[in-house]
Amino acid sequence: MPNTTINHLKPEEIIRFSDGTINSESSNKELHPLIVFEGIDGSGKTSLSQMISKEYHYRWSCEPYNNNYRELISKSLVAEERALLFAADRALHCKVLNYDLGFLPCVVDRYIYSNIAYQSVLDKLPQPYLWAIQPLNVIKPSLIILLTCNPHVSVARCKKRNEYWTKTNLENIQNAYIKIIESTHIPTIILNTDKPKNSVLEECKKKMSSFFNMNNYL
Repeated sequence: MPNTTINHLKPEEIIRFSDGTINSESSNKELHPLIVFEGIDGSGKTSLSQMISKEYHYRWSCEPYNNNYRELISKSLVAEERALLFAADRALHCKVLNYDLGFLPCVVDRYIYSNIAYQSVLDKLPQPYLWAIQPLNVIKPSLIILLTCNPHVSVARCKKRNEYWTKTNLENIQNAYIKIIESTHIPTIILNTDKPKNSVLEECKKKMSSFFNMNNYL
């Protein structure tokens, strides 16, 4: 079991987000926004993040990022090992993001918050431990878009793609998400995705437009 002596610490006292380093090819540019989509399985993260990416020509990626790490994570039977594999995969992902953000905004489907919400609930790993093992190059998001969903709806959506979750687990993970993201003090848009996709997309675009200063980036 991980060392729990850091359990009393807050996330901002454990992790120090990197602001990124401009690569030489884009040294005359500021870093563009990093937009992170989070939410439980069946909440519509992948669909909505890809629609936003396509709509505005943003770079899209997801976590786990690397196929080799994805396979290792799926085969691992040890919670602590999975946590370290997620962190190693994120280090590689953030190296690529740091480069891409010099040229255009990036949209990410799952990030550090998914890792912490899921593993703290399902694997019972202490959240401070999960924060503490994150790589040094983790880039602070400009905006988190948290998708919330009625767990009954999520369970039904997951069944359609042969993924089986319990309402209780998804409900607990969603509650963990909300508490984790509230504790980060990073700008957040919360969207309920029980509605049709097009309705959610339009609401997302409207709120993003407002956040990014009336189409400054959109």
